[in-house]
Amino acid sequence: MKSLTLFALFIMALTTHLSANELYTGTCEIKFSGTSSLRDFSGHVTSPSFKVIVDKKNGELVANWDTVVSVKKMNTSNSLQDSKMYEMFDYLKHPLIKGNFTRFNLSKLPKHSKKPITFPFTITIMKKKKVIDATITDWKVTDSKITFTLKFPILLSDFKLKPPSLFGMVKVGNEVTIKSKFKLIKQHS
Repeated sequence: MKSLTLFALFIMALTTHLSANELYTGTCEIKFSGTSSLRDFSGHVTSPSFKVIVDKKNGELVANWDTVVSVKKMNTSNSLQDSKMYEMFDYLKHPLIKGNFTRFNLSKLPKHSKKPITFPFTITIMKKKKVIDATITDWKVTDSKITFTLKFPILLSDFKLKPPSLFGMVKVGNEVTIKSKFKLIKQHS
């Protein structure tokens, strides 16, 4: 009888822990922009949907997730510029760019705000990882949805990427600004 009671307590503790996690499905619309010696450029890419696990421990909501985008789906609406960009990323060997978000504390976000905060995350380009301090703005947290904008610069040289040039004359700048709009929708069980 004692072992049956201990087993029941173990099962209750396990189910309490499991219900402490919430599952969200995320999407991300990404815009990127930079400079060149001829004219500035911009483009966009959309991530496939991804899973976000929100852990509800000790009164805090802590999220973890990975966002992946395909280099080949990055689009500047200029086919020559796009092909040079794909070559720069060596897309046949390194087709994906990955953002890794760990211990993203949602409890520290007010329900609605435009005041920016900073959050570090890891970006991986061509197997090179770098921790980036991103600025988060425009977040809204409801019982069923979390939205926010993440903005940060990257230096191509940090990833040993050589900015492309067109016809040997037009040079692309080293810094690219990324602006990502995230939407996380709570999944109901």
